[in-house]
Amino acid sequence: IRRYNSFLGEVQVTAEGFSSGKEPLTKNVEVQPVTLKGADARATLMLKAKPDAETGTRMMLFKGEAKVNGQTVTQYSRAVALTIDPFPFTLASSLPRLAVTALPPEKKSAASEAEFSVKANRRGWFTDDISLAVEGVPEGVVINTTNITRGASEAAYKIVATDKAPAGKEVSLTVVGTANLNGRSYQFRGPPIVVTINAPASDTKSDKPAEKSTAAK
Repeated sequence: IRRYNSFLGEVQVTAEGFSSGKEPLTKNVEVQPVTLKGADARATLMLKAKPDAETGTRMMLFKGEAKVNGQTVTQYSRAVALTIDPFPFTLASSLPRLAVTALPPEKKSAASEAEFSVKANRRGWFTDDISLAVEGVPEGVVINTTNITRGASEAAYKIVATDKAPAGKEVSLTVVGTANLNGRSYQFRGPPIVVTINAPASDTKSDKPAEKSTAAK
C-alpha cells in the first residue's frame, strides 16, 4: 500500500471478486484478511482454492480499509486476474462406516478386522503416483500402509483392532493423498471414515449355580 500525509493507522486488506455465476469470491476461495500496522507497506495475502471451486480465470480486486478521523475509508486496487486450475485428483472411500472388535492378537477372529478401499478420480492428464497417509488411527489399531501407483486408481486397506484399542468408542479416520504435478504439491483430504470399536463379548460364565430341574414321574 502507499500511505499519504504521514498516515500510520492500521489498514485491513482483503480480496473481493465474483465467479462466472456472480457468486462472491469466497464461495470458491478461502481468503484470510491481513492487517498492516504503523509504517507497514507490504503484506502477504493467502488465497486457497476450495476443493469444489469453479475452475477458470476471473478478475479480482484487493480492498483496503482504514479508519481516518473516525470515518471508514475504502480503496480498491486495479483488477487482477485470478486463475484456478482443476485439482489433479480427488479421493473417495468405499465405505463411510466400519466396525471392529478389540481382541488380543492371539485370538484370531474376523471380528477384529475390517477392509475398505480408497479410489482416486484422476482429472485431466494426471497419471502420477499418489502418496497416501491415514490420520486419526488410535493406539491399538493397526492399518497397513499403501499408495496409489502411477496409472492405478485404487488402493486397499485392512484394519485390525487389538485389545489395546479404545473399546466402546468411535474414531474418525481420514485418508490424505499427496501428489506432485508440474513442480507443485497437491494434497487432498478424503471424507471421514467412522470406525466403531466394539468391546469383546464376555466369555465368563455366571457364578450363579444352575437350578436343577426334575421330571415328574
